[in-house]
Amino acid sequence: MNPMTWALLVAALALTSGAARAQPRAYEVGRQPGDIGIALKVPYSLGTHTAAATAVGGELFIDPETLSLVRGRLVVPVTSIEGGSSRRDCHMREALSLDYGRSRFPREHVCDGNGRLPASGPDSASFPEVRFDVKRGEALDSPRLLDEGKEIRAFVEGTWTIHGITRPARIEFKLSKDSRRPGTIRAKGQHVFSLRDYGIVVKSTKILFATISVHDDVTASLDLAITPIPSAHQQLSY
Repeated sequence: MNPMTWALLVAALALTSGAARAQPRAYEVGRQPGDIGIALKVPYSLGTHTAAATAVGGELFIDPETLSLVRGRLVVPVTSIEGGSSRRDCHMREALSLDYGRSRFPREHVCDGNGRLPASGPDSASFPEVRFDVKRGEALDSPRLLDEGKEIRAFVEGTWTIHGITRPARIEFKLSKDSRRPGTIRAKGQHVFSLRDYGIVVKSTKILFATISVHDDVTASLDLAITPIPSAHQQLSY
């Protein structure tokens, strides 16, 4: 085969391969009731505190044929994490969002009587969000199994940024089709965080003669509806 013929063959194969590969499509976490499920379990001296995130922003860019996750970002506002007690929720926001080098916390609590942080000044939030930046993700089973009503396994690798500190993470998920909406994928997974890894301090509380403290490991259970963004609204922002 002469060099010209070989070059034409390579070019044809490249074009064929490119045509067969689907362009990544933008997805987001759905906003209908039941679409956002992020539950947190925080063990402490007397049991387990629970909390849940009520908002998730950001975009994921996914190959709809292979379900390969090309890039993306998920953002959880710290103020959207609630556990049913305004006082305890504010203490959690102190730990997650304040810059200890500027704030009076953790030497003392800075929440007001209504369970709120100051809107400005050294005791206001310096780290208002928890962010997961995706590097890559792959399905571990054939995506065609979804059409048969089966779950498939997948993993996502990226970095968490919490309290201004970034750490790598790998999360395994089970994916299934959302029967309510064509193209929507239900993703369920779990990840354990070490508060120490992110420099997070949670102040101990004294009740009578006992000191109540939070343990180091926090478990996040995720159950999210990943839904396509209409083409007219897709943004290549990162």
